Amino acid sequence: MNNFYKIYNIVKALPKSDIYIPSIWSGNDAGCNVEKVDFPNFLLTQFDKIIDNPLPFDEKANPNIYNLMVRYATAFDHSQDGSIKNEPGKFKETGTFLKTIALLPYIKSLGTDILYLLPITAIGCDGKKGNLGSPYSIRDPYTIDQNLNENLLNIAIDVQLAALIEAAHNIGIKVVCEFIFRTASKDSNLALIHPEWFYWIKDSVNNFASPIFTPEELLSIKTKVEALDLHNLPEPHFDYQSQFSEPPIQVDIVDGKISGTCKDGTQVKIPGAFADWPPDDIQPAWSDVTYLKLYDNPSFNYIAYNTVRMYDTELTKPQHEATLLWRYIENIIPFYKNNFGIDGVMIDMGHSLPPNLLRRIISKAKRNDSDFFVWEENFTPAEESVKQGFALVLGYLPFDQYDCEKMRDFITRIQNNNFPLALFGTPETHNTPRAATRDGGSKFSKIAYTTNALLPIPTFIHSGFELCETLPVNTGLGFDNIDTTALTPDKLPLFSTATLDWNNTANLIDFIKEANEVANKYINPDDDIHTRNLVKLVECTTDNILAFVRATNAENKYLLFVANYTQSNLSDDTLTLQLNMPVCCQITRLLGDGSFQYSDGELMLSLHNYGFALLLLEGFASEIDIKEINNEIINDEVKNEKD
Repeated sequence: MNNFYKIYNIVKALPKSDIYIPSIWSGNDAGCNVEKVDFPNFLLTQFDKIIDNPLPFDEKANPNIYNLMVRYATAFDHSQDGSIKNEPGKFKETGTFLKTIALLPYIKSLGTDILYLLPITAIGCDGKKGNLGSPYSIRDPYTIDQNLNENLLNIAIDVQLAALIEAAHNIGIKVVCEFIFRTASKDSNLALIHPEWFYWIKDSVNNFASPIFTPEELLSIKTKVEALDLHNLPEPHFDYQSQFSEPPIQVDIVDGKISGTCKDGTQVKIPGAFADWPPDDIQPAWSDVTYLKLYDNPSFNYIAYNTVRMYDTELTKPQHEATLLWRYIENIIPFYKNNFGIDGVMIDMGHSLPPNLLRRIISKAKRNDSDFFVWEENFTPAEESVKQGFALVLGYLPFDQYDCEKMRDFITRIQNNNFPLALFGTPETHNTPRAATRDGGSKFSKIAYTTNALLPIPTFIHSGFELCETLPVNTGLGFDNIDTTALTPDKLPLFSTATLDWNNTANLIDFIKEANEVANKYINPDDDIHTRNLVKLVECTTDNILAFVRATNAENKYLLFVANYTQSNLSDDTLTLQLNMPVCCQITRLLGDGSFQYSDGELMLSLHNYGFALLLLEGFASEIDIKEINNEIINDEVKNEKD
């Protein structure tokens, strides 16, 4: 705790400074109030909570994960003048490590076991989007982003990050950081030292974009890739390849941009990147990042699907590996592990790295620490990820959780033990629409959180979910049917100043705590996705009902979860469950708003649109298991209610 106490003593010496904060931060109110505080005193009060309430790590198979982008999650209009800004001599209004430390008691109150930070390393300026730039545009992966520094502390930002991790550890929270290894900012420091680690195009090239293939070529490409045949993949046309140049012999910074001069005098520059798969992706070129040149073969001196993603077998021969660059990359995680004590990493687009490089990255990360977390940003939980050493993947729930039929399929996969490794239990990430904007709004969010808390997967809160935030951080994925024309980079938190809706009266903070309390009481935290007979889907005859049974940590007790995904405002659906159980079985509602009536082994449950009920079933005979449940749907409103 040395770094934490350094921060503590510095804050203790700061003069009084009255600012406004969300009352949620102090733990005084889960409502929508804003309170005026002496900020140094507030910080010390929060720090004392961390010191006075040490907690051990709760090692369990399915931890509760809280994910945040520091710059955004603790941003606030502290002056209440209607804007987010940073003024000399005042505390920053954008998010900082210091304010994240102060937020730790709140984060812990949500049941958090692991704090997952989006990238925190130094970012570039060339081609940046918004007024701050993307944290995924990495200028130097070994340097911390100065945007996260609280200047008034007058102490190195490395100390502030170390203090955050120490404080989190003291209250039983482990810290995972996300890293990007395949791309860099166009003004990366590395380009000045190692121009051979980058692709270069002639300065005369304007409007650089991804290569264009004929329909016949696209069919051949996709057919070969699907067959895992990466030999002699179709190349981009000559006109595209001719835009590229050999690395320059001299590199300079001109007007904030990196410029190179080749030995024949040709002026060159670093191109932007683009979506690499499929090769006919319609996204425009990215203005702020470029691909690193992970293989060095003059015959493949261009950016295309076969050089940065589906690596051609000729390219991946050992003699073409960019040995020094690989060594530089594989030492990044050990640097943060040894110097800051991080407990794990999320590898951005890990499945798109050369397999040998990925193997070396993971091997070094887990050296002498087999418990070190290695997560993958992969939507598909696959056996290959297990072989590579990943313990957890992002998965596909952010795209499927709002769809009842897809959730039935998901429950069935768990029931059939059809997952090689666990995935995040979340309906949203920083790249997707917010859960609160889906049909059902906050009601859907409650259904999603409760579902995930009951399943043998880690629960995952992307900061703002608990506030029913509607503004997405980015519009990267899942926005196919959503109008995003107004969501320009100057509006999106991934690129510009913004603050969470801390004043939303419809927040889920108390609900999440209640759901966690129920899960902690009835579910074994060591159950994992490979444990059989934990979950059983209740087959329903209508499309809008999700129902499943979850075994508890006590014999003859089960949890029954039923949710109504109906979008219309018509009469309630009534779900009748025929349960094969003793008449003396007791049923208790634990969560939700559904009314029910139980008699002679028949349960009649009434749910409003996007309503749900979580019921405790007690009194099963030991030989009765969850397979013996069937059901029927009727559309007759229940008149008599019995709790």
